[in-house]
This record gives sequence, structure tokens and C-alpha cells, in this order.
Amino acid sequence: MTAKFVPLNHEQHRELKIKETRTFDHVKNEQLIPVVMHEFGRVAADFPVVFVKDGESGKFLPVALMGLQPEENVFCSGSEWAHGYVPMAMRRYPLALQLENKDSNQVMVCIDENSSLVGKTEGAASIANSYATGAVTAGSAPGGLVGLHGSSGTVTFTAKSFLING
Repeated sequence: MTAKFVPLNHEQHRELKIKETRTFDHVKNEQLIPVVMHEFGRVAADFPVVFVKDGESGKFLPVALMGLQPEENVFCSGSEWAHGYVPMAMRRYPLALQLENKDSNQVMVCIDENSSLVGKTEGAASIANSYATGAVTAGSAPGGLVGLHGSSGTVTFTAKSFLING
């Protein structure tokens, strides 16, 4: 099933739960995995780090190269990860970070609504549920998120203020 990443919304996704998994079906055909600066050292020790140009923004983005052919991931054996370090983008799935738009420094927390890990019956409550019920506030959010709740109900924050604990 094709991934469908949408901004996490505290009203729309209030009842969603996320199941924990140790499988990597979601990346077994991914040639490029996004990486962030704080993990460059760990990633570069295990994988080639390359920069690819974003067709829309024209900016270069760092990625870990998983294979030389499109849809090739030589580090994934079936649904199992066959290597040491697991890049953050893979560990955080079905959640992802995306810029609100190409000119913004606001980052949105997005969720893959088509993921088999997302549902309403099994798993841990999503951050949208925690925020909607008052369990998470801007001051208590992980990493000191700033502006956690956008006016449209999406979970957003200022990129320069966010610390990712890998």
C-alpha cells in the first residue's frame, strides 16, 4: 500500500494508536533514507551519505544510500534490518517530519495514515491524542517543542528549537 503522509491533527487523529514493530517492511524497497545532521557520524560509519536535490525547492537534502538501483535496499533482508545502525527516519515510522512549505521554518509532524501500524484499537496513543487530552503541552513536549499546536489543529513547531533524541 502506498504511504499517505498527512499532518498530524489533534482533532482528526485524536483516537489513533500506533503499534510498535521491529520489522522494516516500510523501507525494504527504499533506495534513499532521509538523515538529519546529528546522526551523520553514526550513519556515515555504516552507509554512504549523499545529497540529493529536491525538485520542488532546489535545496540539497542529506540521505543514506541503501542501494545503487531504484527500489533497492541491500541492508534490508525481507522485513528484517540486516545491519547495525537504524536511521532515525526508519525508527520513527509511521511518524515523519516535513516542512510546512518550502519557504517556512515551521516543521509539521506527519503520520502515514495507510500504515498497518496505525489504527484505533491496538498500540500506544499518538501525540495527537496526548495533546488533545492535555497529557502533552508545548512546555512539556519531548525535546521542548515550541508552538506545538498550530491554528489549524496540526502539530507544528519551529525547526531550530527542536531537539531530536535519537
